[in-house]
Amino acid sequence: MPHIVGTSLGGMIAESDAAKYPLHLNSLTIVNSVYPERTRMMSIFLFLKTARIYKEERLRYLREGKYSADRNEMLKMRSAIGGFEADLSNVSVPVLVISGSNELKIMQSQSDTLERNLGAQRVIIPQSKHHPNLENPEAFNKTLEDFLRGEHG
Repeated sequence: MPHIVGTSLGGMIAESDAAKYPLHLNSLTIVNSVYPERTRMMSIFLFLKTARIYKEERLRYLREGKYSADRNEMLKMRSAIGGFEADLSNVSVPVLVISGSNELKIMQSQSDTLERNLGAQRVIIPQSKHHPNLENPEAFNKTLEDFLRGEHG
């Protein structure tokens, strides 16, 4: 059975798969994503903050060659978030929630909610924001490897 790992919008896809097939997975890892019942708030936030925040992050990632999403892709993501629904009440496998130490407060709040509502293990990756897998890959990979080996803190 698979271990599902999803980051950001991919975390929502992972949550959706886990909700649809809760008996067909070994574990679920959600990285800087949203809790299904709080997606309207995130959609509004993205609408208001996309231009300013995204511009700063995008420019940095583009300079470093790490990220290439354009404004239209961000607007598509915002639209997808607004309509996201998943019933995670039947997920009974180990869940890991990862967030970056310097992530936006609204995203930290989402991770707090995921941790609390799913009884998840929570790890905050130091020296990272929204993409800890890119910003601190050593710490991210060690965290994920430990979790997948069954070292569930």
